[in-house]
Amino acid sequence: MGVWHLLSLGESPGAATAALAYIKRRYELKDVTFFGSDSGRRQAKKVSGIVIFTTPEVRYGQLDARGREIIDNFYDSQRGMVLPLGNERDKITTFETVRRFIRDEFGAMLAEERGKLYFLEASYHDLDTNLRQMIYAFCALSPPGKTGREVWVNLTGGSNVMNIAALLTTVMSGITGRAYYTYTRDIRLLRPASEANFWYDLPVLKVSFDRDYEAILRVLKDAGEWVESSELLKMIKGKRWQFAVTEDTFASDYLNKLDGWLIERNGQLNRLLPAGERFLQLISDDLSRALIYKEPLPQPLRLEDVFEEVSL
Repeated sequence: MGVWHLLSLGESPGAATAALAYIKRRYELKDVTFFGSDSGRRQAKKVSGIVIFTTPEVRYGQLDARGREIIDNFYDSQRGMVLPLGNERDKITTFETVRRFIRDEFGAMLAEERGKLYFLEASYHDLDTNLRQMIYAFCALSPPGKTGREVWVNLTGGSNVMNIAALLTTVMSGITGRAYYTYTRDIRLLRPASEANFWYDLPVLKVSFDRDYEAILRVLKDAGEWVESSELLKMIKGKRWQFAVTEDTFASDYLNKLDGWLIERNGQLNRLLPAGERFLQLISDDLSRALIYKEPLPQPLRLEDVFEEVSL
């Protein structure tokens, strides 16, 4: 089984193509150390699917090119053909450039793997939207209760909130095979000019929101008003027997840490903040709980429910 690659994309095509070029070179060199083990056999892994996470403006070429250019360079070199980044209407062709690169460099491999190129819609500025899209994507690619697909996440292109959403989903799910970013001095290049200092892996850790924190927020939401700390502790223990906290440590270990973030405190009184309400909405969603706590999905997600297939 090969790897699915999820790449955030902004206005610079090289943020996606250079990473893919590096992966292809590692495959061609049979660099099994780079890919790790596959089903107990050490072998380089093919590309089985590619998802481009970008905005509709980039996807459909609606942004002004402003006279920018790209360099279709040779691998390990800065030399290559200089090309405009715009079309005849002077609109950026970032997505089209990446699509053609994938067609030319990975078309045969994707055909072998019966894989495809997909578009996943992103927002340039809305973290909640991007987080929701990432959760959908991960639940479709690797649902709870199934082995699912191996997914690598590129955190190089696109906006900060696009990559924050991708990284949050990566660490909350714990199912990502690899999360990484790449660095190049010249963002015009479609391929790495040098492999030195190009690829950087990030640690992929499985984290989840503290269930005790969640219990505190739910009790405060149900109360709908200020609640005194000792009464709040009793209410929580009545709903969550695992909450092994004393009155002496309740404030220091929990309430003070949530104060100003998800709850508001006034002396011994506590109430839920709007940010706490938003968090509960996120954590209560079936897909979020499937991603974080591995609870069953209400119904399976098909790839076509989440991604738009892009013809090569």
